[in-house]
Amino acid sequence: MTEEDFYNTLSSPNPKFSVCIADFGEAILFTEEGSDDSFTTRNKGTEFIKSPEMLGIAYASQKAKDNYDRRKRNGAGSSSDIWSIGCLFYELLTNTFLFQESDWVKFFIRVTTAPGELISKEKRAAVGDRKFLIEYLQDVLVRDPKYRPSLDIILARLQRVKSEYATVN
Repeated sequence: MTEEDFYNTLSSPNPKFSVCIADFGEAILFTEEGSDDSFTTRNKGTEFIKSPEMLGIAYASQKAKDNYDRRKRNGAGSSSDIWSIGCLFYELLTNTFLFQESDWVKFFIRVTTAPGELISKEKRAAVGDRKFLIEYLQDVLVRDPKYRPSLDIILARLQRVKSEYATVN
């Protein structure tokens, strides 16, 4: 399939392909949300799709810092994957990272610090300023992991996005 065929197929209500996101060697199976084994302190993965809490792992674990607290649990759970799915969704649509910055500190602050805008005007324009795509990204890309939707919810919303995308193209 050529790149042109791929993008033409996207406009079809029933594309002739499916997307499978795979993890090449870094996957961890969380058995039960909220249990001790549903939390990781391993800071691995592509920097530009890491969740705010995953980005904070390395910083929070530095014992020399004044704000270090060994009792505080720093790490990421399955909601971190929800954030990454939003970033990957944007990347699949545009072939660019949503949060890539040449200045790492600027990137870190943009992703981890509220109330800064997450999806810039330029990034909105890259998805054609389509309201349903931007709303989907905003629903998934919530800085606080406690307020991110579950996988079931984002999959249901993705079906609606797919239907709307088919009617627009």
